[in-house]
Amino acid sequence: MKKITLFFSFWVMTLQVYSQSVIKGKVFDQNDQSPLVGVNILEKGTDNGTATDFNGAFKLNVSKFPATLIFSYLGYATKEITVQGPVDNLTVYLAPSAESLNDVVITASKTRERVLESPVTVERLSAKAIPYVSAPSFYEDLANLRGVQINTNSFTFQALNTRGFATFANNRVLQLIDGLDNSSPALNFPLGNLVGISDLDVDRVELLPGTSSALYGANAFNGLINITSKSPFKYQGLSVLAKGGVTVQEAAGVRPMYEAAVRYAKAFDKFAFKVNMSYLQATDWFAVDSTDTDRSLINKDKRGSRESNPSYDGMNIYGDEVATDIDLSGHGLGVIRVSRTGYKELDLTDYQAKSIKGDVALHYKPKGADKDLELIWSSRFGGGQTIYQGANRYNLKDLFIHQHKLELKNKNYFVRAYYTSEDAGNSYDTRFAAWNINRAWKSDRDWFTQYATVYAGAILGSGLSEEEAHKVARETADNGRLKPGTPEFQKVFDQVVSDPDFRKGAKFVDHTSLFHVEGNYEFTNIIPNGNIQVGGSYRQYSLRSDGTIFTDYDGPIFIRERAVFAQYIQKLMDGHLKFNGSVRFDKQNDFKVNFSPRVALVWLPDEEKKHSLRVAYQTGFRYPTTQDLYIGLNIGYATLVGAAPDNWDRYSEENLDNNGNTYTLTGRDVYTNSYTLTSFMKFAQTHNPADLEAADVRPIGPEHIQSFEFGYRGDLGKGWNVDMVAYTNHYEDFIANYYVMAIPKSYGDVHDNSGLNAVVNGAYKPASTYTNSDIPIDSYGLDISIVKHWDNGYNLNLVYDYAKLDFDKEAHPDVFTYFNTPENTFKATVSNWRVYKNFGFSLSYKFMDKFIWESSFATGPVPAHSTVDAMISYKLPEYNMMFKLGGSNILGKEYIVAPGTGHVGSVYYLSFLYKL
Repeated sequence: MKKITLFFSFWVMTLQVYSQSVIKGKVFDQNDQSPLVGVNILEKGTDNGTATDFNGAFKLNVSKFPATLIFSYLGYATKEITVQGPVDNLTVYLAPSAESLNDVVITASKTRERVLESPVTVERLSAKAIPYVSAPSFYEDLANLRGVQINTNSFTFQALNTRGFATFANNRVLQLIDGLDNSSPALNFPLGNLVGISDLDVDRVELLPGTSSALYGANAFNGLINITSKSPFKYQGLSVLAKGGVTVQEAAGVRPMYEAAVRYAKAFDKFAFKVNMSYLQATDWFAVDSTDTDRSLINKDKRGSRESNPSYDGMNIYGDEVATDIDLSGHGLGVIRVSRTGYKELDLTDYQAKSIKGDVALHYKPKGADKDLELIWSSRFGGGQTIYQGANRYNLKDLFIHQHKLELKNKNYFVRAYYTSEDAGNSYDTRFAAWNINRAWKSDRDWFTQYATVYAGAILGSGLSEEEAHKVARETADNGRLKPGTPEFQKVFDQVVSDPDFRKGAKFVDHTSLFHVEGNYEFTNIIPNGNIQVGGSYRQYSLRSDGTIFTDYDGPIFIRERAVFAQYIQKLMDGHLKFNGSVRFDKQNDFKVNFSPRVALVWLPDEEKKHSLRVAYQTGFRYPTTQDLYIGLNIGYATLVGAAPDNWDRYSEENLDNNGNTYTLTGRDVYTNSYTLTSFMKFAQTHNPADLEAADVRPIGPEHIQSFEFGYRGDLGKGWNVDMVAYTNHYEDFIANYYVMAIPKSYGDVHDNSGLNAVVNGAYKPASTYTNSDIPIDSYGLDISIVKHWDNGYNLNLVYDYAKLDFDKEAHPDVFTYFNTPENTFKATVSNWRVYKNFGFSLSYKFMDKFIWESSFATGPVPAHSTVDAMISYKLPEYNMMFKLGGSNILGKEYIVAPGTGHVGSVYYLSFLYKL
C-alpha cells in the first residue's frame, strides 16, 4: 500500500512539474489580427520547439524559467519574448516583414536551425506568401529566388535548375514532396509541378542551390527543392481556389485557361485526414519554328527552306529527317541528298495542356495531437498532358503517376517507405509519328526511288534545271500524300500514335516503378550544444517499357541502390561558431562505392549574432540515369544507346546502305566500332582516310563534383538584409553525350583501313553515346540578394546571379556539357500585401542574358530577354475570401528558352480564394 501511495504521489508531482513548465498561447497578425498557422516557436538556446495550429494556438514545455521564446514566420519579423513562469494565455502579435535571417529552416542540415546559422545557401517560400506571388503559381514564382533558373518546356512543365547545366531532363536537381522523390521513375527527373502539389496544400518550400549529395544522395547533385505539405493537424477546414484567364501567343492567338483546386482537412484528438484535388486546362505554346537544321554537307549552300534545300529539315517539322544520298553519278548527275516531305508539329498534336493532381493523407498520433509521435499514410496521384522536349518532341498524353507512402516519425527520427509507379498513357513521339504516317502511304524505298527516277528524267529527258527537277520530282513522289485535316490523315494518325512498334508506330509504353525505404535518427542529448544524425536508404528501379524506351525486350530491368550517412553538428564559443560535418556512402549495382563528405563552418562574429560568415566544402555524385544506361532508341538522324555493357548486345537496328542493301547496327558497334563525329565530318571534306579517328568510348561510371562555397549573411538594420555567396564547382568523370559515327562490324573495323568499306557503301549512322569525360570541367558563380522592408509594409527584393562555365569547347567539339545557363541574371520584386486597406500588390521583373543552348534536339542561341509579372489582390477578411488579378509576361514580348520550344507568351488571370 505504501508503494502504491508513493508511486501515486510521485506521479502527481511529475504532472505538477510538467504543468509548471508549460507555456500556452496564440499568435496573430499584427495588422488584421488573423491567427497565424505554422509559426515556428523555439526555446532560445535549445532545440526545443513547436508550431502554431490552425487557430494560431501553441503549447510548449520549456526546460526552465525564465525562458526566452523565439517566434519566426516567413514574411514576418522575428520576435523574442521572455517568460518568467508558466502562462496559459500568452498573446503574441507578429508584424509583416521581409524575409528574416532568423527564419527557421530544416532542409540544409536535416534539423531545425536559423537561416543565419545554415552552413549552405538556402532559399524559401512560405504558405503565407504563396497567395501573394506575382506568377500564376507558386512553382513558377520560384524563378524569383536567388540562384534559380526555370525553363518553360511547355505550359504545364517548368524545369527548375540551379547553378548551371540546365536541361528539360534535369536529373541534377532532386525534388522532394513530403520526403518523396517526385521524379518520374523512367525519366529520372521531375516534370515540374505537373504531377506535384496544389498551391492550397503547400506549407513551405526550401531550396538548396548547389550539391546536397552528402545528405540526400545522388540526384541532389546541383540542387534540392524540398516541398512540405500542410499537416491536417495544423491546417484544418475547407479551402477553394478558382482561376480563369487567357493565354496570348502570336502563333496560337488568345486561348482560355482554367484552374480549380479544393482542399479539406479535419483533425480530432489523435486522428486527422486531408483531401486535395486540383485541375488545370489551357492551350500549350505552339512551336512553329521552320528554321532549316539540315546537317548535310552536300546541300550546305542551299540551306534555308523547303524550296531551296532538297534535304530541308525544319526545326518543328517532322518526317523530313528521313533523308538519303542518291548516287546518280552513273547518269553524270553526281550525288544528290533528298529528304521526305514532313509534317508540321501543328498537324501532330492538339496542344492541349492539362494537369490533374490529388492526394489523400491519414495521420494518427497515438499519444494525442500535442505529442510528436505520428503515423502517416498518404497516396498522391497526378497526370495530364504536356510536351517534353528531349531528343525529340514528345506529347506526354494521359500520363499518370501515383505514389504511396507509409511513415512513422517523431521529433528525433523517421522511417518511411514509398512506392512510385507511372503509366505513359497515350504518350507518343511526334517525330516517329510523322515518319510512320509517311511510310503508311508510301515506303521510304518507293518514295526515294520514284524521286530519283523523275529527277534524272527531268534533267536528262526534259532539260529542266536542278531546281525545277527537284520540284517536279517532289511533287510526283508526294502524289497520294496524306493531308492534315482530312479523315484519311486522321485515321492513319490514330493508328500510328496507338502502335508501340516504332517500325510503324509512335506510342510509348512505360510502366516503370521504384520502391524506396529510408530512415533517419537524430541524437540530440548526447553531446552538449550538438547533435548526431545517422540514416540509410534502399531503392530499386524496375524498368518496364516493352522495348519502346529501354532495351527491356525480354522483361523488366532492375537497378538497385543502397546508402548510409552520418552527420555531426557542434556549436562552440557560446554559439558564435558552428561546425557541420557529414559523410555518405552509396552503392549501385556494379559501380564502386561512392564516398561523399561535407564540411562547413559558420561564424557569427558580432555579439547580437546578426551577421554570419560561412565556408563549406561539399562533394557530390550522380549515377548515370536509367536512360544513360539502358536506352535503345532510333530517333532517325541518330541512334541513342545506353552505356551499360549488358545493354550493347540487346540493342540492334536495321538500315539501308547506299546500294539498297540492309545492314544491322548493334549497340556494341556504337561503343566499340565508331569514328569520332568531327573526324568523320572532316573526312567528308578532305576524303583523306588519315583524318578518320576511332572514337574508343570510355565505360561509364558516376559523375563527381567538388564544391567550395563562401557566404555572408547580415542584418544591416533599418530593414536591410543581405545574403551573398560565391562558389566554385569542379567536375570529374563528367557524364556527357559523345557523338560518334558508328559502322557495322560486318562491313569493317574502324581501327584499320577495313572501316572504309562501310564509309564507301554508306553503311554508317550517327549515334549518341553516354560516357564520362576525362576533360576538366569547372564552373563558378556568385549569387546576391538584397532585401529591404519598410514599416508601412513595402518590400523590395533584389537578386543578381552570375554563372560561368570554364570549358574549352573549341578543343573538344564532340563533348556537349549542356550548361545552358545565362552568364548574368537580374531579378527585382516590389510588393506590399496591404498597400491600401485590403488591397495588395506584387510586381516582379526578370532579365536573362543571352546564352547558347545545347541539346540532342537542337543547339543554338537563346537571345536575352526580360519579363514582368504582376498581381493586385483584394481581401474580404470577414468572408475569408481573396480576389487576385494578375499576369505573367504582361508586356507581351514573347521569348524562347531553347531552340525548338514554343515561344512563351503571356498569361492573364483572375482568381478567387476561399478559406474556412
